[in-house]
Amino acid sequence: MAPSDDARIDLRPLHMKRIFIALPITKEPEIDWPLKLREEKFIRWIKPKNLHITLVPPWYVADSRMEAQLDREPESLPLVAQRLKSLEGKLTSFEMRFDRVRFGPDPKKPRLIWAEGETPQQLWELKTEIEKRLEREPEDRPFRLHVTLARFRAEDFSHFPVKELDKEIEWSEQVKAFVLMESRLSPKGAEYKVLEKVRLR
Repeated sequence: MAPSDDARIDLRPLHMKRIFIALPITKEPEIDWPLKLREEKFIRWIKPKNLHITLVPPWYVADSRMEAQLDREPESLPLVAQRLKSLEGKLTSFEMRFDRVRFGPDPKKPRLIWAEGETPQQLWELKTEIEKRLEREPEDRPFRLHVTLARFRAEDFSHFPVKELDKEIEWSEQVKAFVLMESRLSPKGAEYKVLEKVRLR
């Protein structure tokens, strides 16, 4: 099994945490995969418990307020959690729909298999409000609704027996909360832990 693109050792200081904001996926999609693709040795399929949509990409914060002051860090984990909890019940829940499974992000030089769909307006509003509360600049690249289902190295794609993937699906997810997650990097891939859950209305 090939290592993923995020399969690297985490060299951060022990008192720092790598965190990000995500929408958890509560149910695995039922997809009839081509057998040759499902058994491809270079593909690392994401465990159902780790499926998520990233709203704010990873960054590092101090584990506590005291450590943030000692290291002159602008942010600490308690501060981030406090800002996010201020959104509890402020925004309405909504539904996401996914209609296709493809190679991504670039079909010509892919490194992922993902499900994608049209981005709901409520998701845009949620993402924007979270960025404001955290005082973070929006990403330069446009947001694209997708859930990563599998990873592989771009250089291994030439060995795949299946070179094209554009499969119609019907998959929906009701968004009732967003989460603050910790990401721990290792040679086997990222491991995730929910640190805070913020419910929607």
